[in-house]
Amino acid sequence: MFSMSQRTVGRGRVIVTFKDARIRWTSRVVASAGEHRPTRLVAPNIIGSARILAANVSPREGEVDVWVEIDWGTDLEIHVSIMVDP
Repeated sequence: MFSMSQRTVGRGRVIVTFKDARIRWTSRVVASAGEHRPTRLVAPNIIGSARILAANVSPREGEVDVWVEIDWGTDLEIHVSIMVDP
């Protein structure tokens, strides 16, 4: 099992793609998403006022897509994490 994370900026529907040769179409993948505030030094990942959902997770050979829905009127910086059981 291994994990990966990345930050992105957006609103509405955002597709976040993770690439790693260990990912297979048969991999079990769990995803989470939340708001990220880089100005917070101790705990930059927060639960803010926006609703952020990691909705669909779709693994395939070498990568996995995570559909993230950001319910907010302006772009937000978010942090998406996955755990993969190859």
